[in-house]
Amino acid sequence: MLYRKWLVAVLTVFVVLLMVIPVAQAQTTIRIAMGAEPRNLLPNNTSGTWESAIGGQLFDGMVGGDNQMYPIPGVAEKWEYDEETYTWTFYLRSGVKFHDGVELTADDVVFSFKVVCHPDYPGVRFGNFKNIVGAQAYHDGEIDDFGEVAVKALDRYTVQIQLDSIQATFLSYTAGSGILPKHIYEPYFEENGYEKQEGATLDLGYLVGSGPYKFVEWVADQYVKLEKYEDYWNPRDNPIATEGQSTAAGIDEVYFVMIPDPDAQFLALQAGNIDAMGATVDQYFEAEANPDLEAIRYPYLVYDYLHFNLDEEKIPLFQDVRVRQAIGYAIDRDTMIDQVLRGLGTVCNGPSHPLRWDWDDAIAEAHPNFDVEQTIALMEDAGWAIEKNEDGTIKRGAFWTKGDTTMEFEIATNYPNPRRADICQILQQQLFDAGFQTTIRILDTNAFYYDYLMGGFKFQTGVAGWRMGSDPDATSLWHSSSYPDSFNWLKYINPELDILIEEGLQYVDYAKRKPIYTEIALQLVRDMPYVWLCYQDGTFAARKAIGLTGFFPCHPQGWWINLWQWEIEA
Repeated sequence: MLYRKWLVAVLTVFVVLLMVIPVAQAQTTIRIAMGAEPRNLLPNNTSGTWESAIGGQLFDGMVGGDNQMYPIPGVAEKWEYDEETYTWTFYLRSGVKFHDGVELTADDVVFSFKVVCHPDYPGVRFGNFKNIVGAQAYHDGEIDDFGEVAVKALDRYTVQIQLDSIQATFLSYTAGSGILPKHIYEPYFEENGYEKQEGATLDLGYLVGSGPYKFVEWVADQYVKLEKYEDYWNPRDNPIATEGQSTAAGIDEVYFVMIPDPDAQFLALQAGNIDAMGATVDQYFEAEANPDLEAIRYPYLVYDYLHFNLDEEKIPLFQDVRVRQAIGYAIDRDTMIDQVLRGLGTVCNGPSHPLRWDWDDAIAEAHPNFDVEQTIALMEDAGWAIEKNEDGTIKRGAFWTKGDTTMEFEIATNYPNPRRADICQILQQQLFDAGFQTTIRILDTNAFYYDYLMGGFKFQTGVAGWRMGSDPDATSLWHSSSYPDSFNWLKYINPELDILIEEGLQYVDYAKRKPIYTEIALQLVRDMPYVWLCYQDGTFAARKAIGLTGFFPCHPQGWWINLWQWEIEA
């Protein structure tokens, strides 16, 4: 009751704030709830979902990505690669203009690379640029002149970039970075310092890119307002675009409205104070049952997983791969999806997704599916014993033992995340039925990730999630060098996989890379450092009154990617 009163009070405040935002007009305005205040909107400085959602509408890169994460033309209409010299040459479209009407040229691209390579760059993405010849030396202050870095404007519309080695992720991670107008940002950074990139959005008071939307206004803790850019360049034959659609965005104005609490967002949607929002599973079904709302579901490149601590000194229980595989066979993932996601998801069988270019059906065939008989066979083969019924099934309440050791462990996850807490509850019951005794620990998000996982490596097992990128490079997750300072907090060490990961980065041809990443995925599924659980579908809710169309095809990395293609028909 108190919580509901709090929500009503919060919503009342938002209604007052929203009085300054016009009610959605038939074909002109949409108001979208965002759950967190952006900190940065400049390219290569965004990190959160909403920063990416808004910044992606304002800035374009030389290269884009289609719905399978293959690179497609962006501001650069074509490119070439010299395998002998590791040199990329990009040919920019003529006539692409920034929001202030100034044409985008090769000089702007070179400047944008300088910004990220600068010694005072405050973001976390320089690693994508360090393979450029001279970039590391410039970043470390060993050379002062960016002109010595191998990013060159050959003419007004041609950019040439030489690497010191093969970088397979160059197109998706580096060439796709947003382009800044040099004539605006260079004077500002030269005067105020390149470390001002993180605060430049508010310091400057405006943002100028070449994206489908222009920045209009940012009222802190209230909203960010965008307006469609009439002279947007994106061609109709771009694979991510809808055939025959105008290059200009379909909605004139977009308000991203700050409402942190998901329940308050949904109340605002029902009251007509916002028009659209990312929905939780329960909200999706509420919207589906509401005649005034529309519920939209789409595939999303995010998976949940159960992972093991493989540090033998800390947790000896999971060193035997047969034990990890046995746990995999003990988990009924279909039932989990039905009970936790209410069917809004699919089984995940490895570190990829059927929508991404590196997927192979052999990955799904290799992952354990629910089969307690396989659990029993693997555990007994690994030397564990359990009390069984006459028919060979596990006696209820019995647990696996080996000498004086009982198979007992903890499952940790983060709060507030009700989905993962529910997953832990189901895991506990299913593992109990298969002879594994477990307890659950729920920590706040920062304590879970930065202390329990990455900080002290104190966990035994944990339930977490991963949002997949456009490239399957697995270095930060699985390479031995990524322990302990990156995402390999499991201490998964496999020299053979290290070789495969390194080999996958030695080709820029996707056809040559794909079989390598298939083998990487198969090796991981065989080793089972994770039990991959489920992909959660993306869910979105909107007011039917606005007549939202053009939502599909939704990009599997996020519903906002094709926002410029949406239209309102009401």
